[in-house]
Amino acid sequence: MAKDSTRSVKILDLNFRPYIDKKKIKERIKSLAEEINTEEVHNEPIFLVVMTGAFIFASDLLRRINIDSDIRFIRARSYSGTQSTGVVKLEEDYLLDIKDRNIIIVEDIIDTGITLKFLKEGITKFGAKSIKTCSLLSKTSCHTYPLHINYCGFEIEDKFVVGYGLDYNDKGRNLKNIYQLDVEG
Repeated sequence: MAKDSTRSVKILDLNFRPYIDKKKIKERIKSLAEEINTEEVHNEPIFLVVMTGAFIFASDLLRRINIDSDIRFIRARSYSGTQSTGVVKLEEDYLLDIKDRNIIIVEDIIDTGITLKFLKEGITKFGAKSIKTCSLLSKTSCHTYPLHINYCGFEIEDKFVVGYGLDYNDKGRNLKNIYQLDVEG
């Protein structure tokens, strides 16, 4: 894999070109955190971070959260290679004490919305008081369900992206910028 920069990178067999730079990401996370701090000040939410992709975004976001809150983690997968499989797999049970609690699901990217729908249905069964979503990226044109994302970093085109926690077959998560698949290169 090439060194992280504003130039194209190669990950395994694919080339990726710059899409969203780290400065723009940091600025947007700061404004998202300010919005959450204001709107959720009296809600004492549980931030439910969807692993593995959301860990970098969540880390930067949650260090800016200054309200009373809890942080928990769950792992859900629906991707194989560059495509969503349409089937969500929970790789860990989330036996959380969430009854009557306000939940904010923290995602790296929402494309079809299948994973989010699955998580919301599961969390509802455990008696959550409310469920909101916070995602770094959203591919609005790909949503297969009507979705409301309460806190969205960027709406993006239907492009496969890596970096800043997002991966291609578990590679590229550590890139500081977000890159999109270069269909020409």
